[in-house]
Amino acid sequence: MSGKIDDLIPSAKELRKQASIKEAEKAEEHLRWAAAADAEKRALIEKLSKPSFPQSRAGGTACS
Repeated sequence: MSGKIDDLIPSAKELRKQASIKEAEKAEEHLRWAAAADAEKRALIEKLSKPSFPQSRAGGTACS
């Protein structure tokens, strides 16, 4: 009967393996999130670095 109970309860090695897999999945998710945030930040910086209107129409001064 103890053989059947032992088959139902995962071993410490199996539990460590499952914990490692979960940790790796969380780390991968964090890296994807960080990469997406970095890409969004770079896109926003690029967008804000460009003039909001063409220079040729600006007339040289802000208050024409």
